[in-house]
Amino acid sequence: MADQEHIPPFMPAVHLPPGPYDPSSPPLASSLIYDPKFPTPRPNPSQYLIKVLSTALCRDELTWPEVISNHRAYQPPIPGYDVCGTILSTPSDDEHTYDGPKFKVGDEVFGWLSVHRGGGPLIAFFAHGNLKHIADKCGHLDSEVVRDDCMDENGKEGVKQLHPRSEPVRVLITNASGGVGVQALQLLRSNTLFGDQKFWICGTCSSRNAAFLKDTLHIDEVIDYTVNPDLSEAFKSKGWDPVDFVFDCIGGQSLKQAHSPAVICDNGSIVSVAHPLKKEWGDLGIEKRGLSSRYFIIELNGKQLEKIGTLVEKGEVRGFVDRVFELHRAREAMELVESKRVRGKVILKVN
Repeated sequence: MADQEHIPPFMPAVHLPPGPYDPSSPPLASSLIYDPKFPTPRPNPSQYLIKVLSTALCRDELTWPEVISNHRAYQPPIPGYDVCGTILSTPSDDEHTYDGPKFKVGDEVFGWLSVHRGGGPLIAFFAHGNLKHIADKCGHLDSEVVRDDCMDENGKEGVKQLHPRSEPVRVLITNASGGVGVQALQLLRSNTLFGDQKFWICGTCSSRNAAFLKDTLHIDEVIDYTVNPDLSEAFKSKGWDPVDFVFDCIGGQSLKQAHSPAVICDNGSIVSVAHPLKKEWGDLGIEKRGLSSRYFIIELNGKQLEKIGTLVEKGEVRGFVDRVFELHRAREAMELVESKRVRGKVILKVN
């Protein structure tokens, strides 16, 4: 067998009741069940087994299309995709290779577990993942910070759409004080990623988070969505030119409004990591105005995660944690995330 530590047959876990689920009947945070003796998952020959130390929850993750479209009724949607933990066993496929497995038993890693992974509907003490989904944990960081920064992969997907130019690139981030928004902001300010390129950044948030975005993350302008719920009217009233790029972290009407000529310039780009466009909205002038508009969740890429880890070590990106919960309070934690009243990430400690 591949190298491994002693692995008990059972573990504490949080899981959903059996499905099936669909968009009209999605799983709910209130349905989460804590089980102190859930069967430990068995990795396949190409997978690592990871002892999970912490995970960060993401709003709407129980209803992502990739999850709902998975019709395997025996395996409900799995919350807690981002993990930070320790390698417990290595792939048996690597046992006889020249260099052996990349990660060794005891290595600390962080990564993103596949939406379609097997092993049970759970936030768990153990999980398994493939090499391309995980990366070395930065040595000086605690598990809560590293867990938060795993979500930078979404932020990085957004900002990599931008191209260098002499004048500042104008950017709008919706829900800028949320877990992904704060990471996107930091990535835009990263000298490693963008060098001398300057950005004018505007973000939407509630009034209680405006000072945080301005004083801590140095955003240029904020739109208080409780006062100005319509993005188009907000831009017009403030006399702002439309932006070159919109990074949408909230979806719904904000995503629809982001396609307004008052908000996004012709040939501009919009990336949403919250929701896809709704058919009833029509084409929103996308083709006529030469807009690029796409919906994106995440790509599983260990090398990109390693680059993000480097940014963390350089101090260019850091984690912002709103609350930390123990595993048995997962239902409460997920309900807080779904309330949309968080600054940064909500963390579950799984130790």
